[in-house]
Parts: sequence; structure tokens; C-alpha cells
Amino acid sequence: MRRSSAIAAALLLTAAGAASGKSSGRNCSRDLPQAQPGLPATVVVTTDCGLFRLGTDGSVTYAGKWKSPVPPVARAYWMDFSWYGIAHGHLLIGRGMKQLWRSHDTYPGGRRVDVEDLALGPHGLAFSLYRGRQSLLFTARYGGREHRVANGELPLAFTHAGLVTWREHGKSLLLHTGQTVRFLAHAIEPQVDRESRMVVFRSKGELFVFDGARVRELASLRKLGVIGVPVVEPLGRLVAAHDRRRLIVVDYDGRLVASTLLPRSRHRVDGVTSPVAADADGTAVAFTVTSGNLLRETVYLLARGTRRAQPLLSEKFVGGGGCGAGAWLSWRGRSLLYANAAQQAAVIDSSHQAPALELSDVIARLPGLNGEGTFNVDWA
Repeated sequence: MRRSSAIAAALLLTAAGAASGKSSGRNCSRDLPQAQPGLPATVVVTTDCGLFRLGTDGSVTYAGKWKSPVPPVARAYWMDFSWYGIAHGHLLIGRGMKQLWRSHDTYPGGRRVDVEDLALGPHGLAFSLYRGRQSLLFTARYGGREHRVANGELPLAFTHAGLVTWREHGKSLLLHTGQTVRFLAHAIEPQVDRESRMVVFRSKGELFVFDGARVRELASLRKLGVIGVPVVEPLGRLVAAHDRRRLIVVDYDGRLVASTLLPRSRHRVDGVTSPVAADADGTAVAFTVTSGNLLRETVYLLARGTRRAQPLLSEKFVGGGGCGAGAWLSWRGRSLLYANAAQQAAVIDSSHQAPALELSDVIARLPGLNGEGTFNVDWA
């Protein structure tokens, strides 16, 4: 249910090799390659060996083993580093390395206890877990006892008006305020914008937002040309939506910011392969699209006020033509860091004032890198 706009796709949950600082007996800090100078900022690459820093001067240094962003007790965590764990039958919930709450009740079953989703607020939290085949919703104040408040609902976010939840049966968006539960809207795939705390959802071809006070219509997806099954992505101050034919960006006042037709392909596996990434000022978004049955992936830039995306970089997949694809993008000023599932990466100047800096060759020579192991690329 929950998604993240962070760069770390498929993030390091299988980092046993990275934790050791060794890969197949190899010393991870020896015989490191030299990178190309000119990076706008340091880039960190994670492999089974650990972390490697690619410096602006072309240096490559081993930065040590990978360290989990959550404590060992955590059984699972989300991209905002909220997590849950079980200790002596008690449910533990936290964020980062900090434990925020311990359940009053015990939950027998050990590994069979499955927290489906959770929401953290300023004064309390909410979580849903399965008991057998039934999903149960609980709330608790920090330091207080949990209370079962509903069945079959997922917690989405705490707003100033109360706790927003979603009931899959009936696709109902609900607001819990004290002992009162209010129906807000029929909602398909609601998502929380982690920056604005607004809840974005679609219904009957329209895009809506609950801003904590009321439900507002943002756009008619059909009128804007998104007529297929859409993917909706909150981006902070903007919201992107796309199908296989068109990608649009609107703001929270319902204004159309940008729109573009997407490249057509006769192969159904081709399409948008990355989350849409907005720059810090909200003046442009970037995304990737594959073509030729996953043989090539292109990074596109869509600027505010434009109606056509511009290609920035096109990469031929190493071992292309496979059955899976995925990419991620991250902004740093005017620079875009691009990486894909084929363990390729580049830094792109979105202003076209400098050529792209390819990182794939130096990454391929880092210790601990293989097609099945840990791989992540991010700005330092």
C-alpha cells in the first residue's frame, strides 16, 4: 500500500554481504577503480561489500560496511524508516534507530504476526495487523495502551482533523475523530504525500485530495488525456499521474503544471519504469521510459508550463530484452542521478550545459557487485 519517492529502490533488505565488509573472501578496500572527475557532488554506491564513495575529483574510496537504518529487532521497515518488531510477544514500533512505542498486550504467534501498515502522528500511532485472515486496526498514544477501533481498515495518515483510514471493502476513505467515524469519499488507491500530509486518491476518472479539512477535486484525468489505468504519485507540492499514453502534472490548487505524450511501443512491457521525480523548486519533473522490449531506457525532463518532455539520456540495457525493468532518479540542484535495475548509473545535467557523466563502468568494477546482490546508488 505504502510507496516512497526516495531514491533507494529495492533498498538493501538483503544486505547480509554488505554487513560483513567482505564479498567471497575479497578485501573490499583493495584494487579500487578510478572514476571520472567532474561529479557535482559525492555519489555513494552500495554493493555486497558495503559503501563506496565516488568523489568529485574522481576518487573511489571504501566507506565501510552497510549499516541498517533500523535496529536489529525490526522485522520490516518502510521507506520513511518507520518499522515494527516483536520482542517477548510485545509489538514494538519506531522510526530510524528510535523505538517509539511498546504494546501493552502480547501478540502470540511470533513470525505469524504481520503488521500490514502503520501511521505515526505527533501524539500517537495507528497500525493494522492480521490475525488469521482478518485485518484489525489499532490506535495508541505514545506510552499508552493500544485500542482496537475497526476491522478491515488501513491507517493512512494523521491530520489535524484526525486519523485517515481506508477500507478496502467498498473502497471507503474514512476519518476517525475521537469516537466518531466519518465517510469522506469513495477512493481508489489512496496515497499519502509525506511532505504535505495530504491524501491523494482517484475515483471515477477524477483525481482528488483530502487536505485535512475537506475533499477537493484536483483534475479530471480523462479530460487531461489519462484514460487508461493511471499511476498516481504525490510529489510534495505536485501530483503526477500517467497511463501508457500520457503523463500529467498538477498542483494542489488543481492547476495543470505540465503534460506530455509518452513514447509509443508495440511491446506491452515497455512504459514508464521509474517513479516521477520533482526537483526542489517544483519547476520540472523527470522520469524514465523503456522501448524496444526493454532494450533501451531513456530519461526524460518535463518542465513546468511545457507540453512535451525532452530526452536527456538514453541507455542500452546491459543484457537487455529481459522480463523486468526498474529505475530511480534523484535531484541535486540541476543534476539528476539516474540508476536502473541493470546496475547502470549516470549523472545528468538537466540544463544541457555539460554532457552526462557515465558511472556504469566504474560501478561494474567495484568489489561485491553481482547481478543478484545488493545494489543502490544515491547522493552522499
